[in-house]
Amino acid sequence: KNVLYDSFVKTRDEEQLREFKKFRNFVNAQLRKAKQLYYAAKFDSSCLRQPDIVWKQLNSLLRSQSQDKAIVNMTINNEIISGSELANKFNDYFVSVGHSTYNSNAKDNISRTSETMFLNPTDTAEVFSVFMNMKNSRSRDCDDLLIKPVKFVLDLILPCITHLYNLILSSSVFPKSMQVAKVSVLYKGGDKNDMSNYRPISILPVFSKPIEKIIYSRLLTFFEKYSVLTDSQFGFRRCRSTESALLVQKETILENFESKLLTLGILVDFSKAFDRINHRTLLDKLDCYGIRGVPLSLISSYLQHRSQYVQISNNKSSTQRISSGVPQGSILGPLLFITYVNDIVNIETSAKFIIYADDTSIFFSDFREEVLTFKANYFLNKLKSWVVMNSLVINTSKTKAVLFQCPGSRITLSRDLFLGECAIECVDSIKTLGVIFSCHMSWNNHVTYIHKKLCKVVGIMNKFRHILPVNIKKLIYNALFYPVLCYSHLVWGSTTKGNIDKLRLLQKKALRIIENVPRDYHSLPLFEKHKVIDITNLYAHRLIANYQRSVRDNNVISLDLGNLEANESVYPSRRRPPWRIPFSRTNFGLQRYRHQLPLFLNTLFSRDTEMHSVSHRSIQEAL
Repeated sequence: KNVLYDSFVKTRDEEQLREFKKFRNFVNAQLRKAKQLYYAAKFDSSCLRQPDIVWKQLNSLLRSQSQDKAIVNMTINNEIISGSELANKFNDYFVSVGHSTYNSNAKDNISRTSETMFLNPTDTAEVFSVFMNMKNSRSRDCDDLLIKPVKFVLDLILPCITHLYNLILSSSVFPKSMQVAKVSVLYKGGDKNDMSNYRPISILPVFSKPIEKIIYSRLLTFFEKYSVLTDSQFGFRRCRSTESALLVQKETILENFESKLLTLGILVDFSKAFDRINHRTLLDKLDCYGIRGVPLSLISSYLQHRSQYVQISNNKSSTQRISSGVPQGSILGPLLFITYVNDIVNIETSAKFIIYADDTSIFFSDFREEVLTFKANYFLNKLKSWVVMNSLVINTSKTKAVLFQCPGSRITLSRDLFLGECAIECVDSIKTLGVIFSCHMSWNNHVTYIHKKLCKVVGIMNKFRHILPVNIKKLIYNALFYPVLCYSHLVWGSTTKGNIDKLRLLQKKALRIIENVPRDYHSLPLFEKHKVIDITNLYAHRLIANYQRSVRDNNVISLDLGNLEANESVYPSRRRPPWRIPFSRTNFGLQRYRHQLPLFLNTLFSRDTEMHSVSHRSIQEAL
């Protein structure tokens, strides 16, 4: 090819140019065909049966598109630090950042529970189930053990492990050897030379996690039986998710719009909340919630002798004692954390709290802006006192306020909001739990945000459209494209048709890339062939599917949001819809979950349909 091109450059003969182009096209076609055969062999049927190998090969193929987040060295005070010295620096930072002070008054606003928890002993069946349900992680613990080999010999050691776990439950002593954590450093974003931009992830001993799971199940059962945890907490709980938290937030604001009320939202950002938990304060609160005697002593033992070391590549730091916080990466840690912050809702009963772990949003509503400002500042003063008593820290630079109002209104806050001496910034839009809420409840900003993310995915798919097999491109679509569309779709999926159409163009482009067809190829057959849900029907599909799950799991939060009422009438009628659709004063009211759910149920299904027996395929066909 190069010889032909050099000959053309020397002679400028048109015939030689045609020969060069013909041969060039032939070579490119052969190269493309060779790449296709190579990747077809690389992702053959035997490989597809092992998802970890598939993704390892895909990541190696797409590595140029992803950022390398592994840390090798850092520059601190103009000095480059690496190896074990860097590991020790990180360990010093992680241990020191969680310093906390005990305050005996932190439990004063908690109503003492009269019931007391009892730790039931475990048996071989439960221990076996817990072990087998644990994920086969490739991360080795401090003893260089993996969970997968343990599963292979579990039937041989099961009686011994069960006996050991029952001794732990009865004696309320958590072995010190199970409290040593190997910490991996995870880069979150921002300045790579700032240690606050890294998150410590604890890798706990293999035999520690099952007993944690056993204790966790007993704690959670007790909390749920006696309604210990606030309904405002959506993190780490059954039948609750970020989507349900955001959906409650959306419904709260839209209901206020319907009632001609202003809504002031304050989104609080806690700094290193998991690391700052004071152990004595936590034990005091657990005692108030009914965790007393042996269970309380066991949790005290679980927290008392914790230690950790940081490992970066093959470099280890020295081991240090941890005097506060709960390990991130543990099973008990998240439950203990939400128990620790559970009483935050008692600060102000007139406010609406929506909490997901440490992401806390507080909403006030009123007809007058000055009343909202007064309520908010009064609450922030009490929040400051609560935070100090509980040894927590609020990042005031990331804590924001939003005044939600109808698009026709142009009301601003007449006074600043203050948390202690620091003013809280009031913004027009804010991102919470991955979704952007604007002050006028328009989803344009969020759609633009996910449109940019999807454009990157389509670009990656387009780069390899000619060389990857169809099934692998479909895998990339399902792993990188579709989840972005689905995430919290019930929250923002009621947006305008224009926004949906903008995303649909990208969806059709992705399907054409999968099939490697021209861009003017009709997309409807592609949706049918690959059984992909069109984004124009995705909201209705997820709405009905969510309702099915809510009925099956008796999800009170979701069922209360829907608030379905039978459409009763004195006079029988064949055309009467089965569910009553509530009146909506504004177009925002039409976006409410309690309006959309009966609307689609009436449209798609008859009165006699048994929803629990309707399959996802039936829902898709009905749409």
